[in-house]
Amino acid sequence: MFRSNANKDLIREQIDARIVEEFAQDVKRERKKLLTYFGLPGPELRDICAWRDYVEFCVAVENARDPLITHLIRDRAYQIGFHSRVQILRGDVDYVLTSWRDDEGFSPRVDCVDLVNLDYCGGIMYKDFAGRSRRIKAIKELIQRQGEHQRDFLLLLTVNARMKDRGELNDTIRSIGERLTSDYKSINCQDTIAWYLRQPFDQRLHVYVPYVLDKIAAPNSFMLDPLASISYSGTGNVRMIHFVFKFAYQKGCAGTAIGKSYVDILNSDLCEVKNGKINPCEVNRPRIIT
Repeated sequence: MFRSNANKDLIREQIDARIVEEFAQDVKRERKKLLTYFGLPGPELRDICAWRDYVEFCVAVENARDPLITHLIRDRAYQIGFHSRVQILRGDVDYVLTSWRDDEGFSPRVDCVDLVNLDYCGGIMYKDFAGRSRRIKAIKELIQRQGEHQRDFLLLLTVNARMKDRGELNDTIRSIGERLTSDYKSINCQDTIAWYLRQPFDQRLHVYVPYVLDKIAAPNSFMLDPLASISYSGTGNVRMIHFVFKFAYQKGCAGTAIGKSYVDILNSDLCEVKNGKINPCEVNRPRIIT
């Protein structure tokens, strides 16, 4: 059974809570409702406990087949006054996102959501035998479904920063550099690209993930706004990286929404939890001057 740790709790309470509160206020002004949550809150429902003032309904996905886990979720929901506002789905969260039903054939009681927390223990790029990432496919299905309902949403995404990427991270970063050089002759990005290629996985994921999500968001009429990117030591001292993205649906957009600038992605800061504080990583990175 997955358990949180002090670093994760710090991010949830200091960074995520503020972002969730601001987004909930916008939703309440627009639709007179609180947020619908979908994701992996765990048996302790720590997300819901931290953000209960802003959440109206929770779809909790639990992969464990142990009936004790379901009992723990229901018991915790009762303790915090959420017993009638939690739906438990059983199965792999990527399967649920892709098919919109769980292993027992039950679907979420809502068609779309406002707040999605994909708190993965593993990486984002785990691939099947055909070389496709099941997790990226699931997130793509989520974005497409939200786009069909024209619903803004927050995506909180946590992934392991250790993985076998088969060179995809470096290939993507090189591709960004080549595109910038081709499109903007006045931009010199080679030092920045070379710097990223020498960095650990967390720094490269800090570029890769928003780049990939922006490629999916824009054709579905969403403007992507990366709100947080934080590296931390998780349970068992495993290096993790936590992202928060806002997907803002562009009403009246018949085609592709405006994508996030590659320069903005490359120049953005990765933060780190260190000694109980969250600060930008201490790095000497060459920034791109435009």
